[in-house]
Amino acid sequence: MKASQAQNPFQLYAKLLQKTQSNIGPEQAHRLRTTARRMQAFSQRMDLSRRETSVMEETEAIRKRAGKLRDIDIQLTLLEQVQTPNLKAPIGSLQQHLLEKRARFESKLNKRLKDLRKKEIGERIIAISKRMPTAPAHPGIMAEVHTDFALLIHDHVTDPKLKTDDERLHDLRTRLKKLRYRAESAGTLPEAQKMAAQLKKAQDAIGHWHDWKELLSTASKHLQEPNAIPLLAQIRSLTASAHSAALQACYILAADFNAPKKSPRAVVQTIRSHSRTA
Repeated sequence: MKASQAQNPFQLYAKLLQKTQSNIGPEQAHRLRTTARRMQAFSQRMDLSRRETSVMEETEAIRKRAGKLRDIDIQLTLLEQVQTPNLKAPIGSLQQHLLEKRARFESKLNKRLKDLRKKEIGERIIAISKRMPTAPAHPGIMAEVHTDFALLIHDHVTDPKLKTDDERLHDLRTRLKKLRYRAESAGTLPEAQKMAAQLKKAQDAIGHWHDWKELLSTASKHLQEPNAIPLLAQIRSLTASAHSAALQACYILAADFNAPKKSPRAVVQTIRSHSRTA
């Protein structure tokens, strides 16, 4: 995690909005998405006005469009790993399909960015950044993160359905990602940095599997010719390997987790009890 990103993602995002050109490269798409996530994590600690909330909703729309572009970039990168002379024709066909799809997503993202510049969203984000909490460390955030982490371990990571339910595994990745950014927003606390690193390992492993899964889905829909069967078989095999690695990363995360004084089940009961009386 870069210090600039951790300290003020709002300012970084405003710069990205202005500097991003019509030809949006993989790194630009990635930074638009991840910086938006970090802004969301920090904004949870701020009392935003209705207008400021509207600005954050605009950035969420950009994040989703940039995410679609980033997903295509990753699929193109993965496809390079299965390049063999015998599969040149179906690989070329799939690459072309992905590039055309990317061009459409890029066009939509550019249009959205142009609209936001007209609305001077960047200037509004800079205004929000001036109210961002500046304390170097926030122990209170980590107390919440630890509780949510315990719930995550109890409800998802140790769930036997995780092995067979793809949606549950993908949902776990989303939850890990959000929790990781919240841990990062706790600042310079060593425990925050350690937890963020642990969460990222599991998140990345699940994400790698999901990227292969998406490539397999795209290839299965686009490639119908008999000569594509060996390519589909390779992608299917690599997807299965990535799935095993993702599950292993989840189990390691659970094993390394330092349980709070209360058991996860007790934490759940406490939160539910609090919700009923709130």
